[in-house]
Amino acid sequence: PKDSTSVPRPVPDYEKALRTLKKSCDLVILAHPSYPGTWDRLFLSGEMDRLVDEGWVDAINLINTYGFSDPRHRELIQWFNRREAAGRVTPIVGGWDAHLLSRVEELPLALYDRRRPPKGHIDSCGCNRTILFCEENSLEAIAAAVRAGQTVIEDLDTGELAGPAKLTAFLKESGYAQAMEALNGRRDSVTVAIPAAWSAGQPGAF
Repeated sequence: PKDSTSVPRPVPDYEKALRTLKKSCDLVILAHPSYPGTWDRLFLSGEMDRLVDEGWVDAINLINTYGFSDPRHRELIQWFNRREAAGRVTPIVGGWDAHLLSRVEELPLALYDRRRPPKGHIDSCGCNRTILFCEENSLEAIAAAVRAGQTVIEDLDTGELAGPAKLTAFLKESGYAQAMEALNGRRDSVTVAIPAAWSAGQPGAF
C-alpha cells in the first residue's frame, strides 16, 4: 500500500508462537489477513512480506469467505501481483470459515436443489476454490506444492483466477473453465427425489 510507511511496524512478539507451530505442523498458514488487527498490524505495516520472505509462515490465506469482490481481497490480490512482478515467491491459498449455524424453519423434504442451493444455509465454500499443482495426492507433496507457490485461487462466482501468471495462463489455455463447467453440468443433471417421507428406524429410498 502507498501509505504503508505511516503505519507503525509491530513488535514481532508472535515469532515464538510461529516457531513452535513450524516445529509441530505440516503447514503454517496466516489466516484472514483482511481481518481487523491482522490487516493493520501485518498487512499495512509490511510485516506480512517479512513473514513470507523469512519463512515464518508457509502461505497466506489470501482470499476468505467473501470472494474476490471484497475490497480488501482485491487489494491483497494486487499485493500478490506486485510481489510476483518483483520475482518474489508468494504461496497462497483460499479459504472460508463458519462460526455460527442458524436454525431454518419449515425446511422442505429435499433440502437443496437449483432454486435453493446450500450456499447461505451452511457455508459450503461457495465463494472460492484453491487449485493446487501437485504430482501426487499425499500430504507431503501437497505441503511442498503450497510452499513452492504452486497454487491458484478461483472465484467461483466469476471464474476469475488469482495466482502465478504462468499457472493461471496454463489453466486458461488448457480449457480449465470449460472442463469444470462440464463437470458441474453432470452434477446438476442428477435429480434426487424421495417417494415418501423418511421415518426414523425405517428403510428409506431416493
